[in-house]
Amino acid sequence: MNTLKKLIFTFICISTVLGVGYALCSQQAISEMNSAILAKQEFLRQEQNFPPLINAVLNHDAEEVYKLLNDRKVNVNDIASNGATALMYACLYLDQDIIDLILQEKTLNKQATDNQNNTPIGYVYLAKLNAQKTFNDKRNQISDSEKTKKLSQAYRKRIALADEVIAKLERAGIRETSQDASLGGKCD
Repeated sequence: MNTLKKLIFTFICISTVLGVGYALCSQQAISEMNSAILAKQEFLRQEQNFPPLINAVLNHDAEEVYKLLNDRKVNVNDIASNGATALMYACLYLDQDIIDLILQEKTLNKQATDNQNNTPIGYVYLAKLNAQKTFNDKRNQISDSEKTKKLSQAYRKRIALADEVIAKLERAGIRETSQDASLGGKCD
């Protein structure tokens, strides 16, 4: 399976695993964000020349990330064509092991933004919004109360994980932009 197919498969798997949270976005907010999420998915489908570090992040390969960073074979601040860094993608997937590895890098640009002025915190908000959308879509398809309960628990765990990642990023000195805040504000 080539890298692009793995990336699409990973994104679809993550999207289907996500579940319910402490507070749900309104249907209007979800509709507004659906187009942003679809745009991100389309970008991931079309992007073919990721820098090696981003490629390792997208493949959830913490060992390769460690090796690349430890051997100093890559620039931790390399970007994809949309301006996103490896840290941003790790945040999109809430991959704490990889986030921890990247945050240890002394040369990390903590003020980096993508082409839409999103920071890594904005990517965490996108992960939360994707979880909320997925939960709402799946909740309407499930009639079994036990399955709904499990889905709700999975969602709460995902949202708690996202909140932990945001706190970790803030402790590392990463601040959200007004663009990030508008994404975060979509969830009440």
